[in-house]
Amino acid sequence: MSGVAVYSTFDIRLRAVESVERGIPKGQVAIAFGIDRSTLYRWCHHCQQEGTDGLYRQEGSGRPKLLNELNEKELQSIVLSSALSYGFESDLWTVGRLHRVITEKFCIQVSKHTIWRRLVAAGLTYQKPERGYYEANEEVRKHWRRYVIPKIKHCILENKSIFYFQDESNVSLAAFLGKTWSPFGQTPKATITGLRGGISAMFALSNRGFLVFRLYEKRIASVEVIEFLCQMLLHHPRRHLVVVMDQATPHTSKLTRQFIESQKRLHVFYLPSYSPNWNPDEKVWNHLKCQELKSHQEKTKAELKELTQSKLQAMSKNPKLFEEELDRQGLEAKSGRGAEFGVQYVSFCEFEVSESGEMRGRCALMLPFWALAERKVLVFWEKVPVFAKNRQARLERANRMTENEIVRGSLL
Repeated sequence: MSGVAVYSTFDIRLRAVESVERGIPKGQVAIAFGIDRSTLYRWCHHCQQEGTDGLYRQEGSGRPKLLNELNEKELQSIVLSSALSYGFESDLWTVGRLHRVITEKFCIQVSKHTIWRRLVAAGLTYQKPERGYYEANEEVRKHWRRYVIPKIKHCILENKSIFYFQDESNVSLAAFLGKTWSPFGQTPKATITGLRGGISAMFALSNRGFLVFRLYEKRIASVEVIEFLCQMLLHHPRRHLVVVMDQATPHTSKLTRQFIESQKRLHVFYLPSYSPNWNPDEKVWNHLKCQELKSHQEKTKAELKELTQSKLQAMSKNPKLFEEELDRQGLEAKSGRGAEFGVQYVSFCEFEVSESGEMRGRCALMLPFWALAERKVLVFWEKVPVFAKNRQARLERANRMTENEIVRGSLL
């Protein structure tokens, strides 16, 4: 027997018995599995008498569970139901609330620690829920997903547009306090300014993870929105822009709409009302305020503006920072840059498409990003020729290709 005790699962017992049945001496099997020879003899005896069912662990003696009547399925049904239906003032479950409901329903006294263990055993975790709104119209949201999203995709593909999400927020002098380590029972103190005020920030995030922004020391109105959109158009002087934004008053004012209608290269789509979780910019604001600027020590608007400027500049140079959120939204975030004006080049291959849809071939071509459409793959029904062996020649040939030459198949 080895000096290290091994917890014997059903799989370990079965493999040990099978080793004995193959003719390996029991002494060697006991040493190999780290068990006593008498234990191995007992396993073999149970297997001969009851078959493999005799190798399952038998429940030991001891005090029976007090909540035998509450199985995992019933516990999950309580947690997944509304806490409001049990007379609580909010729809959130805590261990204390579950302890109260279970003790009243089953007329039995158990500790809160027992409730916690049963929750973990049932595969439940303590989570912060996503924010929802009573005013949100689900029919409008469904209509937007079904009809507006295809229009956005068509506009991107037709005009070879660059896609942006736009939003704005306020950065307050009153800093968000983060957490730190401290001795047990001694709450640490963080000194920050008590002055009120802050700065406004507006930015746009592309589906490639690139960030453009602008800071203001006043509230954002229609004039600031128009100015920011002008800067975006100047930043991409030869490209069409597709911008998705919420229905805030500065976005939907008469002045802003007149400007949008006057710009042929600007295509604006509005999110449904009360749908902030559809805008990945909200996660960017959360990261800026709760991570980058937490517990900041700035005391004036000028100091706060300078710090926010440096933090946003660092974030704009790290597209991977937003990759997870963009992937969750069904967008694509790649860190590689393309040519001038934001063109992204993606490697394609020389291939043929069989009747079953299988593609075969070898790397041969670089296509511009605008030939893609939201993770869709262009299927060429003709064999794509090998234009050149080196990367630079492929890029030059891809730039000379017309739209008709590239979009010569169908979109999957």
